Amino acid sequence: RVVVASPEGERLGEFPVEDPEQIAVNPAGGEIYVLCRQAPAGTVPKDIGPMSMKEYRAWKARRAERQANAPAKRKPKLVKLSAWKPDAKPEELARLNEGFKLMALDSEASPAQLWVVGKGGLRPVTDKGKELVVGGPVGRGTGLGHPGRIVGDVERNRALVYNLSSNYKVEAFDLDSGKKTRVLDCVSDFAVGPGGIIYGTGTYNSRDLLRFTADGKPLNFEGADSNRVKIAPFWVGGVNLGMRGMTVSAAGYVYLVRVAGEKGVQSRVDVFGPDGKLKKAALVDGLGQGDCGIGV
Repeated sequence: RVVVASPEGERLGEFPVEDPEQIAVNPAGGEIYVLCRQAPAGTVPKDIGPMSMKEYRAWKARRAERQANAPAKRKPKLVKLSAWKPDAKPEELARLNEGFKLMALDSEASPAQLWVVGKGGLRPVTDKGKELVVGGPVGRGTGLGHPGRIVGDVERNRALVYNLSSNYKVEAFDLDSGKKTRVLDCVSDFAVGPGGIIYGTGTYNSRDLLRFTADGKPLNFEGADSNRVKIAPFWVGGVNLGMRGMTVSAAGYVYLVRVAGEKGVQSRVDVFGPDGKLKKAALVDGLGQGDCGIGV
């Protein structure tokens, strides 16, 4: 179903849609676009962190049984509906039965235009009234393969991207030329601080907090003779897997989400100073195993 609420949060109504996953509304005419994609059986999110091994194995067995007995997966589709009215169910005006994964509406385009991602990469979809017309792919390929982290470096007009399938590598994309440059090859997560200084967590089982110049050269922590300090264990569950979440404040303080391993703690936020020393342990405590991402 799709639920409609007022700007004040009052529930105004609802209407049924099969497997709705994403939704967009045309501000000009109120037409509703819904990307419908049924999730694979047994993929309901579950925090497995607090489980014992016995409980985890039992949960895995129940999930396998659900998957084995699940009905056949329905084909994804993109549906256009008429504008919502309190006294009438929206009418289906057009649809596309293609395997799109993501959708976004260009709210200023006329006629209305959506952007979709699927086979063939990024493609435009133009609303022709009773027909949704798919255009050709933009550029070549599907773009970034497995981006796990993207950070804007405004001063240098570039985007820094960490690719999950690249074995700890961070690449910089110049926003004018599109040129790609390797910046780092030794971090499991990273963030950009004042002056373009890059901070990162080290590779699997390293326990390292690292510091680099904007072009990726080692930069010693303030008052220290190394760009590398050891911190309490944080979990990186194999190459490019595990908890994610770093940011650096305007004052140069590093905020890190980490799985600490202490009894009763699944994950938490620790704060480190520009000198790499711990300033505040467990600023935020008791996060779930799947919690990641942080902003200051």
